[in-house]
Amino acid sequence: MSPVVDILSERKRKEAMKDTWGHLAPKKGQSYKGFMVWAHSAYGDIVLIDANFENLDDSPWLFENMQDFIAENGERGGLYKWEGCYKNSSFEGKIKKLSY
Repeated sequence: MSPVVDILSERKRKEAMKDTWGHLAPKKGQSYKGFMVWAHSAYGDIVLIDANFENLDDSPWLFENMQDFIAENGERGGLYKWEGCYKNSSFEGKIKKLSY
């Protein structure tokens, strides 16, 4: 596929997301207090178990950011909880390894 087609496809995907779920998108510059709990299984699976952010509905943007964050934080066989603030597609706060 040519680079021009790739760019146009990505643009259409972003426009479709905004048109469909734009009302759920996090507002730029606004901070949302919340938490996430996730596990990195001994077999390599990474599972988001629970999450909640004050005054923020679920959206494709939040989901994608959470998936990226939990994939980059933790190691196999661990259960984790993050608490802090989500702002401008990034998470600031502390991660605690939970015992089970």
